[in-house]
Amino acid sequence: MPLSSSDITEIQQLYGVYGHLIDGGDAKAFSELFVEDGVLTSGGKALVGTEEIRQFAERVHQRAPETRHAMINIYAEGEGDSAQGRAYLLVYSASPEGPVLRASGCYADALQRIDGSWKFAKRDCTMDA
Repeated sequence: MPLSSSDITEIQQLYGVYGHLIDGGDAKAFSELFVEDGVLTSGGKALVGTEEIRQFAERVHQRAPETRHAMINIYAEGEGDSAQGRAYLLVYSASPEGPVLRASGCYADALQRIDGSWKFAKRDCTMDA
């Protein structure tokens, strides 16, 4: 059965909270957005499992707490408890002078519903040159 409208809404919420948690410094909750053996590829490096992902989120927030991650043009399709998602990524810094775009890229995701909640199983981030 194709994804329902409530599945799509839940997946969009997953994408939204992802940015808020990493930007807000809640590395533990951020890592829990992934399945236990989930993979996040960022900067050409694959982080495997929630502990490596948690440590990554801590480093990102400590290095640049003013950073904001915005996911746009979110698209998801799938069936049952599996889905594929895509989104564009804009990374900017919030500053008193106004926002400064720092980077952009694309996410390609494999999503899995675990115990009724959608999570990232694999998240590949490819940055624009």
